[in-house]
Amino acid sequence: DDHAVLADRLAAHLATHEAMAEKKYAGFIEYRKLFPEYGFVFCGDSGQGDAIAGKAMMGHPGGGMRAVFIHDVVHTPPAGRDDWRSHGVWFHDTYAGAAADAHALGLLDLAALRRVAAATITDMAGVPFRDPAQREGRLTDLGRDVDRVNALLPPGERLAL
Repeated sequence: DDHAVLADRLAAHLATHEAMAEKKYAGFIEYRKLFPEYGFVFCGDSGQGDAIAGKAMMGHPGGGMRAVFIHDVVHTPPAGRDDWRSHGVWFHDTYAGAAADAHALGLLDLAALRRVAAATITDMAGVPFRDPAQREGRLTDLGRDVDRVNALLPPGERLAL
């Protein structure tokens, strides 16, 4: 399948999540018109209307949106994540978690899943956290997601945190 990636670029003057979502959805419609043969994946975060836009994209009557991945920066509760997932909007805490979801949806093979998870581990090591509690929280999230990835990988290819 051919795919396109929509970048999350938006003028800073948009004030509400709904207005931002409308603008992002309109951008998807334009890309869809230009590239009707492509399948799309939208990546965003939970702080700027991206989930709202993603839900609209997944429900677009012309199709085309394969999946929506939202980095959860506002700590959406599990029930809320489940509700979004029922609309094709997948929330994640780490990119290893997003990759595991993308693999489950058939968008990444095992080799790509492992590469994304390995890069996430490497990148986490370089993050300058403000306090130890923040670091521990992110490492807990990453450990959970790496465990998900490792459950899918052959024993000799599993990752250490």
